[in-house]
Amino acid sequence: FGANQSSTETDFVVPPFPFPHGGIIFFNEGAGPPVENSIMNSEIIDAAGLGIFSIASRGAHSQLNVDDCRIEKGKRVKRIDIGIIGGADGPSSQLTIEIDRCTIQGRTSGDGRNILILAARDAKATAVIERSKLGPVGQDGVLTTVFGLPAEISMDIRESVIEDANHTNVESAILNVPDGDPARVEETKITIRIENSIIRNGGHGDDANDHGNISMGSSDIAQQMDPNSTAPLASGHHQFTLRNSLVTGGKHFGIGF
Repeated sequence: FGANQSSTETDFVVPPFPFPHGGIIFFNEGAGPPVENSIMNSEIIDAAGLGIFSIASRGAHSQLNVDDCRIEKGKRVKRIDIGIIGGADGPSSQLTIEIDRCTIQGRTSGDGRNILILAARDAKATAVIERSKLGPVGQDGVLTTVFGLPAEISMDIRESVIEDANHTNVESAILNVPDGDPARVEETKITIRIENSIIRNGGHGDDANDHGNISMGSSDIAQQMDPNSTAPLASGHHQFTLRNSLVTGGKHFGIGF
């Protein structure tokens, strides 16, 4: 309860922000034997900045299992306000994160996200969310994002309820910063599969313009950082599957591409 009340930062940076410390953090760096960490039957409440953070970098392979946990609330540190973040950064780096029977909610700032999955610079991240509830949050319920292309993310959402995100309940974005390998950006791919789940009531926040339940696309974050930027939208591939699920109550759209 109440972990990380400082505003100090780690060395891991997602443009344009470095990440702070948090409640529970796992760093795995460099090639070597795979590392597996598990958090079970626990509550991470009011952790500033981040509830749980796991990163595999410089060729590392990591797996994080989060089972039967509550991850709720916590104050923002600068612009970071996230329940669970999993990331893979650098060639051959891989992260797998499995979230089962968890409740994640209550990051209420305008930057709040329940779950953020990242992949960067030729890395791959895989995430599975099962039998979980993701509730009210200041911005996004689940965000998957790639940068420094190429990179790849695969996410499965099964038998879960994701609801009441102020902006978007489930979003994927390909960032156009920093520059990647122009000869290989087309290898970038984000895959999202949703089965037997309920996605509802996204995009009703007071500051939500053109938001809803599920969104996939390319982000113009370079222009958000610098209005004079001429960086084009990033290339890549999205694959989306929806089966036996209910998508309802999105303010501006149910599913947007």
